[in-house]
Amino acid sequence: MPRLARSTKRDRDQGALRGIRKHLADRERIVFAQVPYTPAELEAFFTQHLAAMDRVDALTRERSQAVAEERALEARLAPVHANLKRLAASILGEYSERMRDFGMEPAKVPTMTPETKKRANEKRQATRRKRGVGGKKKRR
Repeated sequence: MPRLARSTKRDRDQGALRGIRKHLADRERIVFAQVPYTPAELEAFFTQHLAAMDRVDALTRERSQAVAEERALEARLAPVHANLKRLAASILGEYSERMRDFGMEPAKVPTMTPETKKRANEKRQATRRKRGVGGKKKRR
């Protein structure tokens, strides 16, 4: 079944209501696919659909408005939260577990094993030798 635009469905339903009122109001029964309907039942069916579409439209507008409001508040709140995080880190320490009291994860404590530090130092020294970098005395 193809998806129809809201305007198409609205026009279809309103046209059906006009036709039912104009041409079928005097009938006792109308049978579609072996299901009997009265003109009043058909009118109620199309009227219910129009009301449901109106409700969807209203809720869609309300949701869009709420999303826009939340986004505006988030834009104003983000810098305040960042400053709060800096303040909490300065008071408690950025690695403190007490940062969780503010709903923030503490920074991870960097861990280097002695072996890693030794390898890093060796690499640094090798790079300095390769580039010919020296201290004050060597530059003179």
